[in-house]
Amino acid sequence: MIDFRAYLHNYSLTSPRLIMGILNVTPDSFHDGGLYDQQATALNRLRQLLSGGAHIVDLGAMSSRPGYKPISTEEEIARLSIILEAELPESILFSVDTDKPKVAQYALNHGVQILNDCSGLLQDDMYDLAATTGAPLIVMHRQGVEGQHHNICQEVLDFFQRCLAFGEARGVKRKQFILDPGFGFNKSVSENLELFHGLSNMCRLGLPVLTGFSHKRFIAAASGEPTAQTPGGNLAASAYAIAQGAAILRMHDIDLLPAFITAVQTFWNRGEGELFDG
Repeated sequence: MIDFRAYLHNYSLTSPRLIMGILNVTPDSFHDGGLYDQQATALNRLRQLLSGGAHIVDLGAMSSRPGYKPISTEEEIARLSIILEAELPESILFSVDTDKPKVAQYALNHGVQILNDCSGLLQDDMYDLAATTGAPLIVMHRQGVEGQHHNICQEVLDFFQRCLAFGEARGVKRKQFILDPGFGFNKSVSENLELFHGLSNMCRLGLPVLTGFSHKRFIAAASGEPTAQTPGGNLAASAYAIAQGAAILRMHDIDLLPAFITAVQTFWNRGEGELFDG
């Protein structure tokens, strides 16, 4: 397992690119809902992600797809427990994808190391949790109305600056932050593509940028594949994201990614030395 806090502390655009595998223990997520919401299937999927090369496994127990049905804190924790209360090696690096600070606290108490705040809000409790624990904090943009963003790239950059300022005021260190532009959230196909083209400007903030575009509608529009089934588009988008400086690829299907990323980074000649720490 990589020392992720050390990775963040020493992060630069030449740092290794990392793979975040998605494990949704939900019945209703847009791509894989219902596939891994039982303990046996979830644990099997976890083993597949790790053997496939995931550096981080992002646990999701609530759907955030358009039209999703909100669930209670108790239900979300119960879903997470099928993984987090199983007997697992301590070497697994987990993040938790949630909008609820109490769920995030439960996850940290059960071995999760990274907070993936999908709320898009400046929540006092979530930032205070990051400040008191030192946990890395992923912040994701999901403001506005689809199709009504005047300048989506500038809007996302402004949001990140607000997050950094808010976090600093509450004691979160700048090096704890990971920035997620929120592809697919409250954005039209054209706005997502515009945002994708602006990735390099976000990477110049000097913090890791996480891209979560796996199987989303704008990828299908670009590749001509069926919505929610875009393996070709995912790989093309991965190549572009790496070339622009994205640090973390959050993906459902990762088997090809380690070799693919190595080849892409070699062709673009970004950085020196080994791509992965192990």
